[in-house]
Amino acid sequence: MIVDYAGGNTDKPTGGVSPVPAPSPEEQKKPITKTPPDAQATQTQTYAYDPDTDLELAQERERLNLFAHLHLDQSIRFLEKEGIAEAASFADIGCGTGYLCTSLAELYPNLKVYGLDINNGHVSTNSDEKNSAHNNLAFARYDLMEVSDKLKDKFDIVNSTLVMAHMKDPIKAVENMKALVKPGGKLSAEEIDIKSLGANKEFPALYKFKELWEKMIIAVDGDTHRGSQLEDIFNQAGLENIQSRYYITKEPQAAVKGMIIKVLESPSIQNLLIKDRLVENKDEIKQLISDLERGFDDPEMEVVFYNMHQVIGTKPKS
Repeated sequence: MIVDYAGGNTDKPTGGVSPVPAPSPEEQKKPITKTPPDAQATQTQTYAYDPDTDLELAQERERLNLFAHLHLDQSIRFLEKEGIAEAASFADIGCGTGYLCTSLAELYPNLKVYGLDINNGHVSTNSDEKNSAHNNLAFARYDLMEVSDKLKDKFDIVNSTLVMAHMKDPIKAVENMKALVKPGGKLSAEEIDIKSLGANKEFPALYKFKELWEKMIIAVDGDTHRGSQLEDIFNQAGLENIQSRYYITKEPQAAVKGMIIKVLESPSIQNLLIKDRLVENKDEIKQLISDLERGFDDPEMEVVFYNMHQVIGTKPKS
């Protein structure tokens, strides 16, 4: 199911999940092209690759799938502790490739799962790849910074993963997510803090990668330490019964090392690094990748990627 927030549904329902309702005419935005205008994408689409380029979209989806796979077990355990098995509806904001949504739809066939993302390329591809196999799963284009009245108080649980680090105003973003939660429902978020990124041995290339990653997120008004700020953000956004935990992302080592390389190989990230003059050209990025791979080949080299913080809170009933 694709729902286009520029002009209503583009397909009729194909299964048991009702489409996310389109906004009223007053709320509708200008017609959406395949590549959303920059003005619409600045808040939530940090890595502005060109969805018209199939190769770039495929490479970006591969990177996002690797991130999602790395954290899937922890994400599901976190949601299970908070009662997702008893929930009737779940929305994932910034769902990307729909990896978590698809896993939850398979695990909980009675749960209506909605994947919401600003990127049309992801929404369209997710619908083509995943919807036909799941009648409890739907995807829609959605801008977190523009709340539709039609979605207010709609979901039992609303979640975001690796989204808040890219938000210029994370409190507003959480407030907008809270608006989608039913009174008494749950809001959850998972986010990184890269201050722990390092190795058990001297590794200049890894420290260079960390520096570039941090500067890249700052350049788009984000914060790579947002994970450790989440509990306070939830509190300021008016959530209750807030609980938090974090875990260190360092296993399996092959996956962690592979993810670091994938970040630098991403065309969208390379373009952003060059645009913001954090590197001079792609040759400099290739050299950094080579230096990282040389260090990773050391069997005694152990890398810690980052801390992943998980926070959940309850929306007040009144």
